[in-house]
Amino acid sequence: MNLINIEVSVLTKESQAIHCHIKDNLNNKQCILTTIYAPAQERDKDAFWQHLKQLNDSINLPWCIMGDFSEMIHPSDKVRGTTSTV
Repeated sequence: MNLINIEVSVLTKESQAIHCHIKDNLNNKQCILTTIYAPAQERDKDAFWQHLKQLNDSINLPWCIMGDFSEMIHPSDKVRGTTSTV
């Protein structure tokens, strides 16, 4: 009996993301998992989100993205640093 049913392969490592291919051998299912640590600086966020949008166009498997998106729902969530204009 094979107890290791999940295979994880790192596809690419970027400065703010790691992309992995996940394969469930038992159920013959696959997906892409991206873990991110998004930029906190406003000036870097647009390029980061554009990059994720471009990746979306090239991924043809289910895709899960998780991590620290460095985004606030409400300006009152901000604790330190400069005041947000969002």
